Amino acid sequence: MSSESVIEFSGVGKHYRTGTSNPLRTLFSRSRPPGQTQDLWALRNVSFSVRKGEVYGIIGPNGAGKSTILKLLAGVTTPDGGEIRIAGRIAPLIELGAGFHPDLSGRENVYLNGALMGLSRREIDLRYDEIVAFAELAGFMETPVKHYSSGMFVRLGFSLAVHTDPEILLVDEVLSVGDERFQRKCLRKFLQFREEGKTIVVVSHDLGMVSSICTRMLFLAQGKVVADGSVEGAIGRYLQTMGEGEGVGVLQQGDTTVLFNSGRASIFDRGREITKKLGLYTSILVNGRDLPGSGIWHESTRAVWRCTSIDSRTIRCRGDYISAPLAQEWELALDEHGALKWSVWLEVLRRVSIERRQANVMLSEDYRTWAGGSASGAFPPEFTSRDYHNWEILASPEGSTMTASGRASAPEVQFRTSSSGFAATIVNSNFFFSGRVLMFLDPEAVNLQPGRYPYFSGDLRLNEP
Repeated sequence: MSSESVIEFSGVGKHYRTGTSNPLRTLFSRSRPPGQTQDLWALRNVSFSVRKGEVYGIIGPNGAGKSTILKLLAGVTTPDGGEIRIAGRIAPLIELGAGFHPDLSGRENVYLNGALMGLSRREIDLRYDEIVAFAELAGFMETPVKHYSSGMFVRLGFSLAVHTDPEILLVDEVLSVGDERFQRKCLRKFLQFREEGKTIVVVSHDLGMVSSICTRMLFLAQGKVVADGSVEGAIGRYLQTMGEGEGVGVLQQGDTTVLFNSGRASIFDRGREITKKLGLYTSILVNGRDLPGSGIWHESTRAVWRCTSIDSRTIRCRGDYISAPLAQEWELALDEHGALKWSVWLEVLRRVSIERRQANVMLSEDYRTWAGGSASGAFPPEFTSRDYHNWEILASPEGSTMTASGRASAPEVQFRTSSSGFAATIVNSNFFFSGRVLMFLDPEAVNLQPGRYPYFSGDLRLNEP
């Protein structure tokens, strides 16, 4: 094993035997006659390594082998070929609360499962209050967990796992636990782990989330490695491979490529991505105590998207929020000159109060200067903010057009809106996203009744440097 690596997969294979020899169970099967079985290879000759302190993402369609990798790392199952080497204490966040006994209380399950994870009673004593506080279950720890809601159950499982002082964290879709406020809390914990130099391996279908937290990424399909390397490269290959069946669309004209996936659009120039992390996306701040998701920013990547139509020039798609009574509809149209027209509508399903609306494009750190109206300036070379949402506002130039310029190889980006009420804003993200943001912000609070409303209209153009 390399001195820098804490995880190494070398030619790993894993297969399962499907089928049965019981004729009663195969009576209604059309695929095989009774008694016939077949081998299903979940992984074939998979090799990769993870360095200490990395947040390593694994993406791919259902059945690609992502969760199998985590189970192999956790020791839940063993490989049928190849070699796996691990250096460090592992905490698997795979099936949260899977080891909980339903008749034991929350407190008893913390001590039982903490011991199974290798903690002494004294270590659990020292961490018990933190575990309970993080899970927000102070009034329920003497209650048998069989009476817990599903959200309470997984919150306790998550809190216990992250307080075992792991060196390597294995994460499988657990950021979907609890409400959106608790999901943010989980994300902040991951950011803390990353700053502490811990290693995280995360599996998710949420490309917006994994692109925002991962430093490198693996793309799997049918148990084989398709791409292993940069986040942008792996996601780009994923988007190009998966097609519209999973809410993915691709537009291409000349040197410009637009890849839409689940509420974000990535822009490529001559095969190189000029956007960063969230790319082209929207954010909505919902207000009102009587509504779900109150006081929470709802990025477009948090909705569940599907493409309603795709042709050579236009993508139309819809995203429904689970945590708020809202939906968005997008139309992305790429003209013959490579200019992207972006139109967004908001559908309100129940009366809602919206405090702020944003339409954003996040660019890579290749971009060094900005301009808007008669104002111009330089982006700071460093990203100093460490708060997930507390980004640095640099300027609010007059007018409806902003531009960003960068290195000689990067095209100038012009972002313009035709919507009234949106103010141009130049932003530097926090250190974690490490992106330059051209933002159109509507700060006016509005109360909306059920209906469909225009949200934003604008275009993005790439000009030769």
